[in-house]
Amino acid sequence: MMAEEKAKVDFNTVLLFLKRKFSITDVKWSENKYLEVKYRTQIFIKDENYNKYCDEYVEQFSNVTNTIWVHKSSNTGRHVKFRKQYQCWPYQTKEVDKKLLFDPRRCRATLDVKVLGNVTAEKNNSNRYLRLGLNVLVKLNFQHLHEVDTSKNFTFYTHSCNPLDEVPKPPAISPEKMLRLVSKVVEKASLKAEYIDKDEKQSSAMQRVADENQKTQDYINSCQYSRQKIEVNYGFPVTQGNHITKANDNLMYIHQMVFDSTTQTLTELTPVMSSEVDQSLSQSQL
Repeated sequence: MMAEEKAKVDFNTVLLFLKRKFSITDVKWSENKYLEVKYRTQIFIKDENYNKYCDEYVEQFSNVTNTIWVHKSSNTGRHVKFRKQYQCWPYQTKEVDKKLLFDPRRCRATLDVKVLGNVTAEKNNSNRYLRLGLNVLVKLNFQHLHEVDTSKNFTFYTHSCNPLDEVPKPPAISPEKMLRLVSKVVEKASLKAEYIDKDEKQSSAMQRVADENQKTQDYINSCQYSRQKIEVNYGFPVTQGNHITKANDNLMYIHQMVFDSTTQTLTELTPVMSSEVDQSLSQSQL
């Protein structure tokens, strides 16, 4: 039996003792020390106290597996109503010492519990699980620092080993893995540079349009419109339809009209009698 299949069978036995519906969706075993298990299960929710329900589930999980899990962090998200992470206490004592909780010389196990909410239409798979009542996604991670005998039962989930004398050094990265990492970095940098260049071109085009609009507005504001006055003198009798009439046979009114070329309007000035105009003309000739 393959290691991942063996790990799945063992964990399936553990989940049966919880007496809740579940579905193991993924099991990964890598480098003979890393184990990741993802599964769906159910939590009976009566109110929005998700923190309490997560703790109740982990407490039941602890009783079945004879382990102690310590709260590490919690938050919420768009499609996650509540998320709570736990760290396994690797010592036999029930009293937890936070200084030793993250001891890098010991094997480590984490439990990530997510209470799911409504998801988008694209998440058809998630909707299927929700319809089945599997409203919780749990991810279990193990990092072993000792040799794991995959032929033994539940060996993937046991980490009650003695601590190492020294903190293990990170393994050297193989040339093939380094090449893949460099390729990913170069690809991301190229995509980012392309995006930045496109964004700069778009910004430059928008700035040019804004500059042209500003220049046009400045030109309009700088223009000075002169008002031209046009005098229209009526030195002859006009009909009553133009609202100007004779005073008598020898006396006429002279109307002056001022035309404003800007507003395209005529303004009527105070009428002057023809005798006054003749007198002003004779005085100007003298």
